[in-house]
Amino acid sequence: GHRTYHSSPYHQYCRQGYPLKQSIRQRLAYTLVGLAIGPLLCAGIVLCWQSYSSQKQQAIQYQQEIVFRFALQLTEYINQLQNKIQVTARILGAYSGHGQQQEMILATLESGKFNDLTLIDAGGQEIKRISRLEIVNKESLKNVAKEQYFSIPMRSQETYFGPVLFHNISREPSMIISHPVLDLLSGKSNGVLRAEIRLKSFWKLIEEGKKDENQQIFIVGSKNHVIAHSNPSLVLK
Repeated sequence: GHRTYHSSPYHQYCRQGYPLKQSIRQRLAYTLVGLAIGPLLCAGIVLCWQSYSSQKQQAIQYQQEIVFRFALQLTEYINQLQNKIQVTARILGAYSGHGQQQEMILATLESGKFNDLTLIDAGGQEIKRISRLEIVNKESLKNVAKEQYFSIPMRSQETYFGPVLFHNISREPSMIISHPVLDLLSGKSNGVLRAEIRLKSFWKLIEEGKKDENQQIFIVGSKNHVIAHSNPSLVLK
């Protein structure tokens, strides 16, 4: 007898041939493309990361150079004033008990870099005071024996550096530096010279040191107050 065979869809698909071959070719092509692009993508990512890291390191190094340069300038400014105060304190010690001569000595030190200069005796009583911003009379002189700017240099015979403050009149940043006034014969402290120095010159240093409009340079105090900023409107914030 005559037999009839019905082929399944799979056998029909296989007899056609090309769909299966085409599918294999596509898969191989995709695999080869993936194998070729994958390393390139990885290499690109690594190169981008290395470039970013290099630029970041250069930016950090540039910032450190700026900070170091300004730190040197500010330190030099403070050291110059400290030396003047120390020399004046030695001269005042040589004229102990001569009030008129001591006042003249304080007047020679007075300049635009100081808000006020005060000579304090061994008991903490202010004897002479010269101020750039205030009128000083005998009634305004007070006892400051409990203040650190007096007790520390009086006891240690070393220079005292106070924190950065903002003057209540000028609203400019300032700092107290005080140095013991030593008796030339005994070598003991017989008083303290207190000087309130102006730090407004920091603003000028930052303004002159700014080389790029997008550059932001600022100094922050111990209480996170902005002491100086390339944008003056942000000072005291």
